[in-house]
This record gives sequence, C-alpha cells and structure tokens, in this order.
Amino acid sequence: GLSLNLEKCRVTPSAGIQSKVENSAFPGWKFGFSRNIKVLGAAVGDQEFCEGLVRERRRKASPVLQGIAELGNSQCAFPLLRNCASFAKLAYSIRTTPSIAMAGELEAFDMETRGAFVTMTHLNPGDAAWARAQWSSGVCGLGLCSLAQHGDAALVSSTVSTAALQCTIYPGLSQAGVLAESSFAETLGRLAARLPPALLLSLHNGDRVPQKVRTKALDRTASGRVLLDPMTPRHLQAHLQLASAIGTDSWLHATPNRELGTAMDSELFRLALARRLRLPLLDELSTCPLCGASLDVYLDHALVCMCGGDRTLRHNAVREAVHIEACSAGLRAEKEKAGLLPPAPEDERLLGEGGGERRPADVW
Repeated sequence: GLSLNLEKCRVTPSAGIQSKVENSAFPGWKFGFSRNIKVLGAAVGDQEFCEGLVRERRRKASPVLQGIAELGNSQCAFPLLRNCASFAKLAYSIRTTPSIAMAGELEAFDMETRGAFVTMTHLNPGDAAWARAQWSSGVCGLGLCSLAQHGDAALVSSTVSTAALQCTIYPGLSQAGVLAESSFAETLGRLAARLPPALLLSLHNGDRVPQKVRTKALDRTASGRVLLDPMTPRHLQAHLQLASAIGTDSWLHATPNRELGTAMDSELFRLALARRLRLPLLDELSTCPLCGASLDVYLDHALVCMCGGDRTLRHNAVREAVHIEACSAGLRAEKEKAGLLPPAPEDERLLGEGGGERRPADVW
C-alpha cells in the first residue's frame, strides 16, 4: 500500500503559534509556524514571499526567452514565445496567488516578454501598440497575453471553479462564503470596470465561466475603448475592425510547414506582424516607384497598387487556393480560363475583357 514519507511532511497551522492543534494528533510530523509557505507550488504568504517565488521562476524562464528570441526565424519563434515561454510560465501562479501580491514581478516578466519580442522581430512597438499585441488574436492582437493584466481574471476563474471542491474538503465552508471572502471580493472589484455587466453578474453568482471567455471579454473591452476613443486615428479604427474579422488571424496560428504551404519567409512574417500592430514601415510619406501615387508609411498602398503585377499574382494565388479547396471537397470546380466556361445566365452576365462575356467568378 501507499505510505507517507514523514521527512517530507509538515503541519503548518493557519493560526501560527497561537494554534491549538495538538502535536500528538500528528505523531512523527514536523510542525512549521511560518506564515509564508509553498503548497503544491503555490505561494501563500506576504508580498515579499510571493514575489520572491515568482522572481525565481522568472529567473529560470529568462534563458528560454533569450533562446527563442535568438532563434533566427520569426515565424518559428513566435508561437514558441506565445504558447510556451511567456504567459504559460506563470499561469499557475496567477491562478493560485492574488496578482496584487506579486504585481511587480508579473510586470517585470511582461517586460521580459516584450524584450524577447523586440529581439526576435527587430520591431519596437510603442506602449499603445504593445498593449494591442497583448490582446487575443480575435480582437486584432497577437495573443501575447499580459500576466499583470489578466492575473485577477485567472484567480477569479480558479476560485469559482474550485468553490464546490473547497467545501467538500472543508465542510465548514459554504460556496457563498467562499465567494464572499474579502480577497475574492477585492479581486472581482478590480475587474468591475473591465468586464461586461452580464459576465460580472455571473461571477458574483458563482457561475463557472471558462477563463478563456473572461480573457477574451477583457480584451474586447480594451479594444472597444480604443475604438470609441475620439483621439484614436480613423485609419487605426478601420484597421482594428478589419483585423478583428473572423479568419484574419489564421496565419498567426498556422504551423510553419513548407510541404503544406504554411511556411513564410522570416522577413515577410516580421513585416506581417508590423502591419497587424499598425507600426510605420517608412519614416515618412513617399512616392510609389511603380505608379507614382502617394506611398503611406504603413504601406497600405502596396497591397492595392495596380502596377508591377503583385496584385494580379495575389489574385491568382487566392483563386488557386479556392479551386484546390473546392476540388478537395468533391466539387466539380472549374478555374477561370478563356473559352473553358459556358456562357453565364442572362441575369449574371458581366462584360469581360475585349467586350466578351464570361461568368462573374474566378472559380465556378
């Protein structure tokens, strides 16, 4: 059967030296009366102790961040930074310890993540652009979630989801009592202005809502404030709405694979990140060398320029992709080709090149 190694067991009464727990109740066990303890990896104690534990974890994570930043391929390095080496490293800490008790270290780790991103991409986003990078990709962000900004939501999620289990372990508790505890109420209060009222009410009632839902709600609130701010430039408002459309973040989550056609040149991926964050790519307005039109600092014109053939190449690439997907789905799709397709119905006819008629589609 199973047995306990008493050398690794310790009784730590929550009342400290004023505890009335009898030593005889735990024969052979060591007693500890410190208010600062680590339970299953979670810090319980004063701010200095909690920050010290996070500081040690941050120290261990720093070489990983540095290694990813120096990988040399931005498309390969980016998912490693986002999914493995940043938020994930301290996700357990913010779900088990109030973020206010380790706020300084969480902000420091966020800054290290920012530094790794700058080294990796050779981009230097300002504070506003970096705040957008920390939003989820569904709201025009990069998914580089901020520990400092999402710590409160993580703790609330953990508390609500484990409330029933806490009551099972300690029958003297009630679920209502867990949710009425002062630290939980304070944490929820800090989220009040950043969450939709309906979601906030659900949390007050103890409804179990997945943390990712709360995270996205926080990001949408932040995005909405930027969109409604009269000081936000019109071009940025339009960009945020366009880049938040469904599917516009697919390239961020694609696994680099040359055989599948999902690998991007490192420099192109870097430029794509810059465009998503709406970072200037030129120091000043210029003139398009192909058509002579004004060339904006964000290079938006380069995507729609009629000269040079790039627009046609992009059009053909999209057409090829649609045709391949349609054929793989079992459809008898036909690509655009002169003389291949039959005449269009009268109500669908368009005037093609040279005055000829063709169907109004690149893939039919």
